[in-house]
Amino acid sequence: MPHVTRRLVLAAAAAIPAQGFAAGDKALSLASSARASRRFYGAAVQLAQLQADAGYRNAVLDQCDSLTPELALKWAALQPTPGAPATGVMDQLADFARTNNKRVHGHTLVWHRSVPAWAHAALTNKPDWGLIHGYFGTVVTRYGDVIDAWDVV
Repeated sequence: MPHVTRRLVLAAAAAIPAQGFAAGDKALSLASSARASRRFYGAAVQLAQLQADAGYRNAVLDQCDSLTPELALKWAALQPTPGAPATGVMDQLADFARTNNKRVHGHTLVWHRSVPAWAHAALTNKPDWGLIHGYFGTVVTRYGDVIDAWDVV
């Protein structure tokens, strides 16, 4: 059985004729088909893959309205150590979305598997909701122009 990749799935989906287009029109993308029913279509992405694979990048750009960062928006990725933000990858992904008129789905502000070790220790020893409040405020403010829907916890 061949290895199934996101690129393969997007390419296969793009080959399916969309319903509702006039004779002679180019087939609708999955994104435009979804918009016709007031929905959106997107994919989970990693910046490195978008940069390294032009075919994958083009399939995402052609077929998707929305991008969901796989790991770049996770707390452990954005703030691996206290007071030292590591926003470079997410900033680049947000810029990619802005440049290409794509929305970003904010997944997720807090996920049990991506709380940085330092924050986990701080929250375990003496729960401090101010720590989470400050993190939320920073991330939502930084990416609020490109992310219009968030998975919070």
